[in-house]
Amino acid sequence: MQRRTIFYLISFALFLLLSSVIIYSILPLENRHSAETVLNETAYIDLRLNGKLSAPSVVYIMENGTEFVVEKKNPFPFEIELNLPSQPDFPKQLYVYKIYVNKSENCARVLASKYGFNNLYYNKDVNVFLANNLTHSFEFYTVTGYFRIMRINMSPVKEEFTNKNIPIDVVLEILRDKGLLKVNEYTVKVGDYEVIDNRPVLKSIVLKPKIDGYEIDAGIIVVLDSKLNIVSIEGTVLDKIEGIKKYEVKSVEEVVDELKTKVANGEPMIDWEIDWIAFTKLSINSIKLKYYWTKEDYFIPVYEIRCTYVLEFDGIRDYGGWGEVTANIIAIKK
Repeated sequence: MQRRTIFYLISFALFLLLSSVIIYSILPLENRHSAETVLNETAYIDLRLNGKLSAPSVVYIMENGTEFVVEKKNPFPFEIELNLPSQPDFPKQLYVYKIYVNKSENCARVLASKYGFNNLYYNKDVNVFLANNLTHSFEFYTVTGYFRIMRINMSPVKEEFTNKNIPIDVVLEILRDKGLLKVNEYTVKVGDYEVIDNRPVLKSIVLKPKIDGYEIDAGIIVVLDSKLNIVSIEGTVLDKIEGIKKYEVKSVEEVVDELKTKVANGEPMIDWEIDWIAFTKLSINSIKLKYYWTKEDYFIPVYEIRCTYVLEFDGIRDYGGWGEVTANIIAIKK
């Protein structure tokens, strides 16, 4: 009987991904800079991903009882095939954008004042401004610019969320009124935020702004209880987005060849990442272009590739037991 033991490498948490708010600025309109008006084509660009994905080490037991360890690179002969429903049409060139995060005390105070907080306490041990009033609590972290506003005068209703009419328009209007939504183009997705006994009790509305028509790898999240009360809003305030330079975009064929090389050679996951490397056949079912927020505060175009896999080698039979495979590769040519 085949046995497989999987040892997980260190995985990196999604850095505030589902809890990030993309806001061009809470400053007056004349003080904000858009990607269209601020360009700096001489700036140095650090094109590295964050390590959001990492492939685990895998130990397979061969038919003769010996162990076969897979780590860092794929030791098996393999092929990668395209299994797309249609040929994707991607642009020939895209910009890389620099993000400037507003982490100042003034930003914290302006944002807090919108919810009636006049007195902030600064905890220097964790670099956070804190406040409470009769209805809400407030946090603003000066290292990252991350904030959280939560209701405190009531506990979230933990009844099953059966209401199908999520008031998205009402939530959007509240965000605009508070100065928390300045972008005009974004995607909106409603999902389960908390589930108890297989029943959703809290729902999330996730808004992800777009640049050049493509989704940003960050967004604003609003949590609702079953009575449609807003439980929390949280994220990061941006000061401006600066268009740095326009780059040529890799073709799908070039990306597939690059993925083959990187998987076979076990290249360091700097400009790419994947969460599974043990396969003899990888079928690419989806390729999506999006903007990815790096640790150095850039928005860079990235191909998000979703696949299924098969492993058949010397008695080893694994028909996608790990599940869907995800890979990210920087989409622009350096």
